[in-house]
Amino acid sequence: GLLLFGVTDKRELKGIDSLDVFKTEDAIVNTIADSCEPLIVPTITIHNIDEKNIIAVDVPRGIQKPYYLKSVGLKEGTFIRSGATTRQAEPYIVKGLVIEGENLSYDQLPTKDKITNDEIDTFCRQLYEDALNEVQDSERIKIKEVKKGQLLSWQLIKEDKNDFFACHGLKILRGDCIDGWHHYV
Repeated sequence: GLLLFGVTDKRELKGIDSLDVFKTEDAIVNTIADSCEPLIVPTITIHNIDEKNIIAVDVPRGIQKPYYLKSVGLKEGTFIRSGATTRQAEPYIVKGLVIEGENLSYDQLPTKDKITNDEIDTFCRQLYEDALNEVQDSERIKIKEVKKGQLLSWQLIKEDKNDFFACHGLKILRGDCIDGWHHYV
């Protein structure tokens, strides 16, 4: 969004004294850098309108969401705009912003369900057998077996300290009940 310094809330040009304009610009940059996480790099321009200095701070839409106040932390320091008001983000909105910032989709998120190597092997075998059943005999030679590494690459499972966890996508493919989603799968 665009922030204007030297303009009142009633949209009247007040201006910033010429002697203070660069000091004010530096203070804005430092306040943003010291207060926000991850780092925000705005574009700052100085305009002279009707002999009054106005500082325009253009904050681009970020891709490393969510952005939050360092002093309060992620949970309490994430805010969203709703019309002309600013509101503290609800926990589910913060979670959604984190997912968006990590460029993940729901099916790539790990569940708390550990999955054993035997279960992984069984799932890989089942994928292979299902693929074989879907092609003509002459095409079967082209079907390759799926291995654990591919499931990791496809983000169907996640590894954490030598343990493996099923992601939602794996559970969907297996037809498991996920948080009440069994009605839709």
